[in-house]
Amino acid sequence: MQLKQYIDDHFGGNKSEFARVMGVRRDKPNRWISEGWIVVDGRLYSPQREIPEKNESPSML
Repeated sequence: MQLKQYIDDHFGGNKSEFARVMGVRRDKPNRWISEGWIVVDGRLYSPQREIPEKNESPSML
């Protein structure tokens, strides 16, 4: 589930309350949401890297 949806469902959309419960600054949830963080089975996950399609070669930086 997207983090924004989780905050909406479990904290009535109150990002400041979510931040307080998580023990982080009030601005952190907005950053996590914009970075695409998700919640799975009560755990918060951040995206690490995209998985290329099977027939795409990985781009080298």
